Amino acid sequence: MIRYSRRWRRAIGLVPAAIFGTWMLSAPAAEVGELPPFVDHKAPKWTASLGLGYQHWPAAGDLDTEPFGEFDDGGWHIYGSVHAPWRNLGSGDLRYGLDAGLMSNDSDIRAPGDIGDLAADILYLTPSLKWSFGKSGKTRLNLEAGAGLYWAEIKEFWNSGYGVQEGTQHFEEIAPGGFLGISADFPITAGRDSTWAINLGARVHYADFGEVGALGRDLGNLDGPITTVQIGVTYDW
Repeated sequence: MIRYSRRWRRAIGLVPAAIFGTWMLSAPAAEVGELPPFVDHKAPKWTASLGLGYQHWPAAGDLDTEPFGEFDDGGWHIYGSVHAPWRNLGSGDLRYGLDAGLMSNDSDIRAPGDIGDLAADILYLTPSLKWSFGKSGKTRLNLEAGAGLYWAEIKEFWNSGYGVQEGTQHFEEIAPGGFLGISADFPITAGRDSTWAINLGARVHYADFGEVGALGRDLGNLDGPITTVQIGVTYDW
């Protein structure tokens, strides 16, 4: 770990102030009443979304798991994101942030020695960009893209009467991946400083987890695309 002296830490702490001061001195004088981007109350500083939906993963259903059963092509998806303002781009506002989600495909597969069926899950965490067209309080269209890490596992699950229990893990892999998506926000409340909206969207994810070795043999390649459709809520503040 790199350690800095107190003098260096103090100097490093002055860098943001120096950059801001230089920008202020070099910027042209603003007209009276003119505000920089994202200061107007109609342009929120932050936006966050949370919701759930359906996902379609053909590669999971194509795994060679007979005679034990098969994975469902479709499953559920939980997602969340948070984005901060960055800059105006064209007629829209560009934001940067972080997306995370969990996808799961059930099956009727019961491996020898297991007491529960298998499920194929994906957990992802991706830095992302959101290009939004429309102000807070009005319908807004978003173009989205992200790239990061995708973690897949095939694991045994069963309901013991005390909730869902986890059993044997048959496969695990972490791979780089990403997504492209589109969504729209439809406002349901619009306050002076914040807005709630219904979020509808669709995305296409891709990651390649390689060959799956489980059930005593190679089952095939597990990769994308994975298509999701989702509904949730968006909060601007």
